[in-house]
Amino acid sequence: MILSFSTKKLRDSCQRLDLADEAFGAKQAQALFRLLAEVEAAGTADDLLALYAQEARFEEDSILITFAPQCSASFDAVLGKSTLGSVSGDWSVVRRLKLTLVEIGPDA
Repeated sequence: MILSFSTKKLRDSCQRLDLADEAFGAKQAQALFRLLAEVEAAGTADDLLALYAQEARFEEDSILITFAPQCSASFDAVLGKSTLGSVSGDWSVVRRLKLTLVEIGPDA
């Protein structure tokens, strides 16, 4: 899948391990990098969700994935021109996700 980021700061924090360690902590950064690698390796969002069935929660066209204890990443579906409207539960049509938020709990 194609992965994009909602801000340049978030992109930098998710693509450079030194910045990710600083922003999220070393263990959390490693877990986040694994998740992002799996996003990029997946063909569709449906493929990704097969890996994270227990850890994923949905809200309209967004997915919240818990990737470590007290750590989550929120992705928005980016629909192509051939896909009108919303995902409507069919994540097999989603080939692009935008990372909008990474949350790390205080005790993580």
